[in-house]
Amino acid sequence: MIFDERLVERKHGKLSGMPWSTVDREKHWNYYNNEKYCDEESIPELFERVHLFLNQLKTKDYKSVLVVAH
Repeated sequence: MIFDERLVERKHGKLSGMPWSTVDREKHWNYYNNEKYCDEESIPELFERVHLFLNQLKTKDYKSVLVVAH
């Protein structure tokens, strides 16, 4: 079993634990929105992190793979 930090949930930074009423949820989850709340990870940053994992996985010679993420 291999654990990889690139598959952790989106990093919300200072927003962690705060009520959702403090952010505009549409903007918060919109891929094309460049506005960040505090020090959170943007959606494009999250996608890039996961893509790096998947692209590296493609280079491995595994017979089978099961990826589990939250």
